[in-house]
Amino acid sequence: MKRAVKTLALGLLLSMVRFAVPANPVRNSCTPDDEPWVQHADGDVVAQDIGALTDGTDDQTLIVRSVPSYLKSGDLLFCECLSQTGGHALPGWDHTAIYVGNNQFIEAVPDEGVWVTNLDVYATWAKNIRYAYLKTASGSQKQRAVAFAYSQLGKAYHVTNSRPKDPNPNSPSWSCSELVWAAYYNQGIDLDSNGGWFVWAQDIYDSGAVTKYPSQPPATPTRPSGPTQVHRLQAASYSTAAVDPDFDDLYYQWDWGDYVGTWTVLPRHSGETEVATHSWLTLGSRAVRIRVKDVWGNVSPWSEPLSVTVTR
Repeated sequence: MKRAVKTLALGLLLSMVRFAVPANPVRNSCTPDDEPWVQHADGDVVAQDIGALTDGTDDQTLIVRSVPSYLKSGDLLFCECLSQTGGHALPGWDHTAIYVGNNQFIEAVPDEGVWVTNLDVYATWAKNIRYAYLKTASGSQKQRAVAFAYSQLGKAYHVTNSRPKDPNPNSPSWSCSELVWAAYYNQGIDLDSNGGWFVWAQDIYDSGAVTKYPSQPPATPTRPSGPTQVHRLQAASYSTAAVDPDFDDLYYQWDWGDYVGTWTVLPRHSGETEVATHSWLTLGSRAVRIRVKDVWGNVSPWSEPLSVTVTR
């Protein structure tokens, strides 16, 4: 009887949590000030995308970016902050969150505290996203972990090393990594790989219970743009851009028609414009194209070529 009551309570919680979001979420420096909460026609509550999100209908709730199709409720997200230019912030991955389905994640972040978010918000401040799953967790453990995370919505945020980790569901505040750790610790799975006083995102990433999904390859870059007729030995500039579904930083490689260059030394953020200059020694027609490689080594197809004629 007790088990039946617990099962019923869990089912009611899971059916209700789709509406359990802060009524007036506070903004922080990582996300835009004008990003309201919106509700889908089917009742799901999400954070509206920055920029051209809506499709012009009364619903006003078109989600632009979607998580990979293989992602399941209870899976994990790891990422770096876009502002990090020299690698991960100490001591490793900057952030982690738990996937709850419907393109949504629960996380703990400064100012907002524990809230529901989506990839459109991550696009404003995150890069190098990596997804993972718990190979040892049962379906019911994942459901209960998600329910635990939902039950903490609206609570405050604290910096990871401001206090020792604590899995108590009555905790008044959470760091991002402590929330994910506690969600599974309370289901009998300890994701802290080193067992220290604090639990960081890197500690969870390194856990033997966590298996990483393969990184998604970047999209094909746009066809290079620039002069289509140049003089011999004339330096000409060409530009292009590419996006990565995981917001991974990207390295570029140019094929100038007379030789293929090496990969760029420093990567660019997903979506940033890449500009390069080249001159040709010989006359004739050249096909200029570009490809990209993400930080995990995944290489995109070559772009559509731009035909360039070299004259005297």
